[in-house]
Amino acid sequence: MHTAMALDIETVPQREYGELSPVLKRWVDGKLSRINDGRDPDHHWDYAKLASLDGDLGKVVCISLGLFDDENDRIRLKSAVGTDEAQVLTEFNRIIDGFRGDYIHYNGLGFDIPFLLQRMAYHGMTPADARIESLAKFRKSPHFDLMQIWANWDYTRTKPLNVLSDISGLPNPKEEMDGSMVYDYYHEGKLALIKRYCEFDTATVLNLYLHLIEKRPVIPVEGYEFSSTE
Repeated sequence: MHTAMALDIETVPQREYGELSPVLKRWVDGKLSRINDGRDPDHHWDYAKLASLDGDLGKVVCISLGLFDDENDRIRLKSAVGTDEAQVLTEFNRIIDGFRGDYIHYNGLGFDIPFLLQRMAYHGMTPADARIESLAKFRKSPHFDLMQIWANWDYTRTKPLNVLSDISGLPNPKEEMDGSMVYDYYHEGKLALIKRYCEFDTATVLNLYLHLIEKRPVIPVEGYEFSSTE
């Protein structure tokens, strides 16, 4: 297979709701009201979810990357993680500097990549690999958005990562943790757990790509080489 690197990020709000200016509070309240209007109460959005999904209100706390070791049939993972977003982004830049393969992600063009680019812009940073700034849809390089490509760019046919993983017989990252727990874990200082969750998602995306696109056998979780917890 050609060189490809899977990517996933975890994000949290930059500030607590009470720290927002009156202008931002009014905007957030209005946005949440429109989102939740007519929505099942069990699926209501709150400020934490809204801010975590918005590149202007949220920040990156973990970026995980995965490469396939063809010789040993293993997925090797590494991460940039921490409370200092500038340091996380700087480490990410260091990792991708010189990379010339494709970036594989799951809805990355809809979320991960634009979010990363927005956060870099706020810090006055430029991606070490300029190709990552290409957000053109309906292409397979330099970004291979597995969610969209597998559904032929039809949003009505897309599935959550854990659902497609279950269908495909892959280890399921959501069995250990899900995205709704990231903010609480961040407040509790459990960055190691956030990193493992992010790396598990990254491995899942790469495993799906290898299985569905490259037609390779599913790699068991024992074949996931997580980065050090130190």
